[in-house]
Amino acid sequence: MKQKFIITTLIFLLCACTVKTPSLPKDIAAKPYLFHCKNKSVIKVLYAKDGTEATLDINFPELKIDKKALHFYQAVSASGARYINKSNNNITYEWHTKADYGHISMLSGANKKLSISCQLQ
Repeated sequence: MKQKFIITTLIFLLCACTVKTPSLPKDIAAKPYLFHCKNKSVIKVLYAKDGTEATLDINFPELKIDKKALHFYQAVSASGARYINKSNNNITYEWHTKADYGHISMLSGANKKLSISCQLQ
């Protein structure tokens, strides 16, 4: 009986360790960049080592926006770096950075645009 209990407990613990989390691109850099915006909003960014992709966690408590692991692809930019996420048919996200400033824009299908500027901390 004791052996059965130990085996059942070990199986349970192994299953608990295999929780699926959102996967990041394999070549993503380990160092996150934190951008602080107005009203205690925060954007955490992980860039690919070659700079062609970025993964963002967007948290704007005042606006009730909390998005995790949004995957962005690099887009053409006149100056700085620009990334786009069009995975949602209703909202297009755009992340544009230059020096230690970042700017997030969200455009909904109804042509409503929200733009917020942030600074690297």
